[in-house]
Amino acid sequence: MKKLFLILTTSLILAGCASNTPENDGISIVATSYFTYDFAKAITKEDNVTLLILPGEDAHSFEPTVKDMVTLEASDLLIYTNDDMEPWVASQIGVNINKLDASENITYLSSDHDHDHHHDPHTWTSMKNAITMVKSIRDAIIAIDPDASETYQTNAQALIGELETLDAEYENVFTNANIEPLIFLGHFGLNYLMHDYHFEYIALFESMSHESEPTIEQLTTIIDTINAYDLQYVFVEELSGLKIVETIKEETGVTALELNAMHNISKEQYTNGVTFVEIQKENIKNLRTGLVK
Repeated sequence: MKKLFLILTTSLILAGCASNTPENDGISIVATSYFTYDFAKAITKEDNVTLLILPGEDAHSFEPTVKDMVTLEASDLLIYTNDDMEPWVASQIGVNINKLDASENITYLSSDHDHDHHHDPHTWTSMKNAITMVKSIRDAIIAIDPDASETYQTNAQALIGELETLDAEYENVFTNANIEPLIFLGHFGLNYLMHDYHFEYIALFESMSHESEPTIEQLTTIIDTINAYDLQYVFVEELSGLKIVETIKEETGVTALELNAMHNISKEQYTNGVTFVEIQKENIKNLRTGLVK
């Protein structure tokens, strides 16, 4: 009787999960992060890509549900950021699920300030790394759908062209910046971006840890630097709710501009289909305002 109950319960769970599984006649792709989701959609140009970690969820602490596992089992390809960002992939996803580590061809930076990761997992914040990711995703999609190879190659190259343009625009901003260092009031996840252009920064929190209150030393360093350089602008992370940001703004009179690392997006952005490229263009505009006189 107990065995029959278990079978019936499992069947109901699987039936209830079916609506989360993409329904299409072609390939089915699941992406853990919004940027890999966006890259895959740009390459396929089809509604066959599912975003696993939804707006508002924390990628660092995410664990897949039973419904998520059903979706993954039904997919042709799982695209995840890397093992440091999503350690659950290595521990919970078996060899029967075709998966791609989107950072597999990227050289990692060390993560000296983040005790949760051996390497800095925020690889996508570099446009050069983003291009490498797109190429890896393109090749993985072609491997499961070789008949549409030419289409995927063409679409991927168009996206790569946009990312190359963004890389040049970022370089132009940082090269012409006459305000340095960049002051970041939040959890800093943009080391790869800064590393590409050798730009100095000072962050309230040096990693994407769960710290919500800075030490007196951290706060003093930030305020003293703002005053010493007579800065008018500082930068904040996306979806930031840190109360200390308002305190610093009131204390120094600075204006805060968003610098979006795309850890997550808002529900509104998701609904409107905002793209990785669009967010980077907004970042560049804000950097030009804040760093170039």
